[in-house]
Amino acid sequence: MDIVTTAPPSPSSYGVEELAAFNRFNGHRAQCGFGYLAQNAALDTSAANHLNWMVVNNTVSHSEVSGTTGYTGSTSQARMIAAGYASGTQYGEVLTGGTGIAKTGFGVRGARILLAAPYHLAGLMASHRDIGISLKSGGNFASGADITYAGSSSVTWLVADMAASSNNLPQLQSANEVLTYPCQGTTDTDYEVRAESPNPVPGRDLSTQPIGHPIYIQALKGRSLVISSVTMTGPTGTVSLLPTMTSSNDPNAVLGSHQAMVIPSAPLSANTSYTVAVSGTQGGSSFSKSFVFTTRP
Repeated sequence: MDIVTTAPPSPSSYGVEELAAFNRFNGHRAQCGFGYLAQNAALDTSAANHLNWMVVNNTVSHSEVSGTTGYTGSTSQARMIAAGYASGTQYGEVLTGGTGIAKTGFGVRGARILLAAPYHLAGLMASHRDIGISLKSGGNFASGADITYAGSSSVTWLVADMAASSNNLPQLQSANEVLTYPCQGTTDTDYEVRAESPNPVPGRDLSTQPIGHPIYIQALKGRSLVISSVTMTGPTGTVSLLPTMTSSNDPNAVLGSHQAMVIPSAPLSANTSYTVAVSGTQGGSSFSKSFVFTTRP
């Protein structure tokens, strides 16, 4: 089905932070041509169930262990179906958070972190159609305590479940289109990445040697994407880039043949505009794109 260009209703069931994350994901997807996602109650439930399972079991993972407290399914797909989502054609889950993080403001902050992490970014820009979000905190934050965390009194987590079903088919970009994130006019992106799992640069500790905000490039699934040239420039000149990551050299075998990831070798500067120029072929047809995006303060 075609890309959704009409904004969905604002979810009345969301709190301030869930709504902020929802709007950030949707705003950036729509701006860059990936299409809006619709809020789905079953996916809200599966996201909340998994967040609660992580908290109760003091474990950070996309996989749940059968027999543990709060178990609703070993995989995100199983949890979504158990929550009532129709058997689908694709499923995805992203999460971020940790201890010592206040809930207030984490809707935007957490979404920004996920949109900067290379593999999470690729998942967030996939051709899903529905999304469910859970954002909760425990401890003595001014916004109130939502959950009890095993072993810590200060924790905030954001979980987003995304899917497309046989009743609500994936969004599909046009066959001759190449999309990017960031794209022309994107603002308030992060400027560095200090954590990602799996690590897109094996052997490099991102906490001490962070990378810059990646550029995600996507052709229609099923069409081969080849990047022949890419440059990024800022106020001080050309930005050093790692070798463009594609399905042929992805160390974690996550990317498909229609995807590519351009990663700056060092953090970008805050509150700074960068120009990206990329060219290559998709499905054998030539393409070229140039755009400007701006990092957060």
